[in-house]
Amino acid sequence: MRQMIKAALLQEIVNRKTGGGGGTGMNIRYIRDWCGHSQIDGYSNWREIMALDSEGFNVAAFKTIINPFSGAISYIIDNNFDTLVLGNGLQNVLIDLGALYNIMEIKVWHYYDGGEIHQQTKTEVSVDGISWTTIFDSAISGTYTETEEGKTYIL
Repeated sequence: MRQMIKAALLQEIVNRKTGGGGGTGMNIRYIRDWCGHSQIDGYSNWREIMALDSEGFNVAAFKTIINPFSGAISYIIDNNFDTLVLGNGLQNVLIDLGALYNIMEIKVWHYYDGGEIHQQTKTEVSVDGISWTTIFDSAISGTYTETEEGKTYIL
């Protein structure tokens, strides 16, 4: 599984450097990801969240998480897909990148081992932590089945 994820990330970096990656990026300091319960176990859960710059560097790795609920929340940004963070019902995690970065894409992995579909998923970004731009909202775009490739948002 890790090899497949690494290969996919490397291909995205190549695409970006050769002009096949899509967006022009956004200046971002904060990332907020919401997750409601899954249809399988009733928990909101995350494996990993990445914020990739134009070189493919994960700017979110080991940054500050403003923790709205208890748990081993730092697992969300530890570059380890074997770790998992569980919440009860609708929860959100807020990552402070510490400064503005031009982010090309955000990748979110919720729990995916059982083909789970999480309700109330939403990913938002901000430059100041006050005004938010929604880059995905399942209430508008619909839910999706979680996979080991995660959900990619090209900015």
